[in-house]
Amino acid sequence: MTTVAVLAFCLMWCVTSIFYQSVIRRFGTDSTRFELFAIRDELREKAIAGRLDKNSFAFQYLETMLNCMVHFCGEYSVYHVIESRLRTDVRTNNLDYERFAIEASSELRELEERAMNRMMFSLIINSPGWILFSGMACLVMTIARGQYEFWLSQQNRVVWRDRQAMA
Repeated sequence: MTTVAVLAFCLMWCVTSIFYQSVIRRFGTDSTRFELFAIRDELREKAIAGRLDKNSFAFQYLETMLNCMVHFCGEYSVYHVIESRLRTDVRTNNLDYERFAIEASSELRELEERAMNRMMFSLIINSPGWILFSGMACLVMTIARGQYEFWLSQQNRVVWRDRQAMA
């Protein structure tokens, strides 16, 4: 009887894992990407309407950050938060993000906040252990918010430097 229970549990775990990877995770990643594209489109529409200066540092920084979020939303997980925390010094200043925080209008900050909240959803979806450790994931998400901004800003810094070098 015990062998049958263990086999049934393993079979159920396999089916659940396949369903999670092929349906839930893909749906979560796609919906996050679509939401981020919508936020980026809203940012560009505001620039076209003349409410935002598309040549400002804050606009370009947020657009670059949204592009990085779209790119990384299928890959970013709790593991990456922990790895980032262990590899980098939290006290390291991120001058680009600080400059964005100072120069950004309330509209830009609101768009950035919406994008960050959506990426927190992606963080949970990309972490398969969330089913077993959901309480821990909530705690990590709270701590990760600051870490993710730091990690993403490091990615933005590379993209930003490449963009400036190409100009």
